[in-house]
Formats: sequence, structure tokens, C-alpha cells
Amino acid sequence: MGQNRTAIVEPAPIIVIDEPYGRLRADVAPLLDFVVCIDLPLHIALARRLTRQIRTAQGWAENAADDAGRLAVLNWNTQMLRGFLDAYLDFGHRAYAFQRDHLLASCDLVVDGLGSVDEIVEKVADAVRAATT
Repeated sequence: MGQNRTAIVEPAPIIVIDEPYGRLRADVAPLLDFVVCIDLPLHIALARRLTRQIRTAQGWAENAADDAGRLAVLNWNTQMLRGFLDAYLDFGHRAYAFQRDHLLASCDLVVDGLGSVDEIVEKVADAVRAATT
């Protein structure tokens, strides 16, 4: 669904949600019948996060009205990345590792996040079919 959007969900045989905490979130846990964790090494997740942020900032900079605007975007992005990485080094990596370990222990299926999208979709679809028949 994305960033802070609400949608009305009609009854269906299978409803898929993106919930980063799975059964670890107490208010969501009773609603989940089958939890899949796409397991990704933390260093790969970090690299993907940084790459997305850099691409986003580059797009903003390219659309800025002038050099001052481009410089402001790049300075903001540098500060944001520095803050994110400082927090990651201070405590974030431990929090992510703790969350990952507990999430893996509470899910029904763990899929290797380094596989292709097609491989991941096939494994998840097969497991959901097996769990619902």
C-alpha cells in the first residue's frame, strides 16, 4: 500500500499485506494466517536503501530550478545519509538484527531475498497454495 495510505479491503480468499514486523506486531498478529519473510542480509538491505536514497536525491537535483537548488538538494541528501548511517552504526544494525532474528523465528516461510523476483514469487505462491488447499 505504501506510505500512510488507507484502503478498504474487501473479503477475498487471500489478502497479501506488506508488514515488516509480521507476527511481532501484536495488533496485527491475530489477523495473519501465513507469514513470509524475504530474508536479505543486512549489508545488502543497507546498500539497497542507500542506492534508493541517492537515486531519489539525484532526481530531485536534476529537477531543481537552478544550481543553488541542486546544491541544496545534494547538501540535504548528504546530511540525511550521514544521519542515517550514524544511527545505523550506533544502534540500528543491532535493532535490525534483533528484529530479523525474531521475525525469522515467527514466520511460516523464509525465502532467500537474493533470488530473482520470479524465484521469490514462485516460492511464495507455491507455499501459499499449499497452505490454503
